[in-house]
Amino acid sequence: MGKGFKKSDVPKEISSKKPFNPYEVKPKKKTPQSMDPRFDPLCGKFNEDLYRKSFTFINDLKQQELNELKERAKKMKNGEEKEALYQEIRKKTQQREQEQQRLRVREKVQEFRRTQRDLVKQGVNPFYLRRSDITKMKIEDQIQQAKNSGKSATKQLERRNKHLAAKQRKAIPQRRKKHED
Repeated sequence: MGKGFKKSDVPKEISSKKPFNPYEVKPKKKTPQSMDPRFDPLCGKFNEDLYRKSFTFINDLKQQELNELKERAKKMKNGEEKEALYQEIRKKTQQREQEQQRLRVREKVQEFRRTQRDLVKQGVNPFYLRRSDITKMKIEDQIQQAKNSGKSATKQLERRNKHLAAKQRKAIPQRRKKHED
């Protein structure tokens, strides 16, 4: 009869001193693989226009939610909660404006590409937009929107230039200061 362990003698942890056997084959546990259709090539290419047309109701729901928040903010009397609601309203309106700006720039890029396709059919060499050109279009759109809304576009440009200058200053390496006693 072999000597068995008493319950109190059984180790609470597995010993780490057991040597590793590289030839031991352990069965792998099958973990369920999640599949994201946005990145799966089996699901086809992503068509942004079709997506936008299919889910236009989401923008309507967002607008409805924004209106409800505005109504609730008007009725609210508590200062802190009211400020939090106004902050949420500002956030949602800014998101909406950014989305609209992105769509306007996208339309301009698509229009440019259409004209380029027509020129290529006539025999002209194609010109492809760089990212810098697209950002210029974006800035032009911001200026145009600022002029349409009555805000000064110069303020926005100054702020942007100041930001870019600060970024450039960070990129330039600073000279090391000599240690003086």
